[in-house]
Amino acid sequence: MTETPMTTERLAEIRSLDLLSVMQFSVAPVVSGALADLIAEIDRLAAQRKFLLGQLAKRDAESGGEAVGRFFGGEQSIAEAESARPAPSESLTVYRASHDSIVMGLYTTREAAREHCEAYVRREIPGAAVDWIEDEDDGVDELAAAFGEDERSTGHTVMALEVAARYDSEADE
Repeated sequence: MTETPMTTERLAEIRSLDLLSVMQFSVAPVVSGALADLIAEIDRLAAQRKFLLGQLAKRDAESGGEAVGRFFGGEQSIAEAESARPAPSESLTVYRASHDSIVMGLYTTREAAREHCEAYVRREIPGAAVDWIEDEDDGVDELAAAFGEDERSTGHTVMALEVAARYDSEADE
């Protein structure tokens, strides 16, 4: 999986997305809500990062400048650590957990999306054995539940979605 750096500009771009113009009317509010949750998590992590870098700077000052170098495995200042960002990538893969086309959540790993679906099914159908059926043709994983020999689809699916880092005008045609 590739990572896209969350720059201030990229976050502003995401916050200003008009999903109704690019998605079906019934899906846009659900995806918009999930996106809002992801943005809130990014904000929380950014605040936590700022706090931790502040703590590191404090320890660095107390230790005579050695804490940052030890933390980052080399001679690096707080300013260098703050400005260090990975190179932009072409896309990011997220995993959508859904039930009968209703989006339950978006996750950065397939395992987390599957865990959400399984937890729901285990609450709704206690004692059922669950198994994932992977369809390599369409890339959708379908959750099935079984009692004895009778196995049926639960309607829960996990699908990998590719999120582009930037607009490609040639791919739009």
